[in-house]
Amino acid sequence: MSLHVPTLLLALLTGFLMLCVQLAVAQHGRLRQPALRVWAQASWSLLFGYAFLGARFLLPAWISIWVGNALILLGLLLYTQALSIYLLDRRLSVWSWLPLGLVTVLIPFMLSWSFAARTAVMSFAVVALIVPSIILVLRHHRKGEASLRLVGLRWR
Repeated sequence: MSLHVPTLLLALLTGFLMLCVQLAVAQHGRLRQPALRVWAQASWSLLFGYAFLGARFLLPAWISIWVGNALILLGLLLYTQALSIYLLDRRLSVWSWLPLGLVTVLIPFMLSWSFAARTAVMSFAVVALIVPSIILVLRHHRKGEASLRLVGLRWR
């Protein structure tokens, strides 16, 4: 069984669009919180990142790949920043943003690589950007609301 990439992209786009709409509505109510605002920015970044990847038939491939992957990585880092603001009441350090800049600069050089090689490198970058958020949740889940505590407790 193989994955149908257009269907996968459509599912991702639909899911992130619904999340972005929900976060936009939530921010107009009582939920005007800095962490929620950053979470919304992360969701928009992921939505547009997947949209750029899906727009390969409209845009040159190098723009689609470069901008799409950069926006996806930015979204993941913004999710970590939202968790840091929520749990620790502080933004990420400047050092946390360096891997994003490094990978974004390297993406154009990877365009000549095979699809499998690019996917492997980008998957590693995704994992590297997700691990800090996992560590935040596991270390500081008690400071969050009940649902976040359940996520942290489940892994202890």
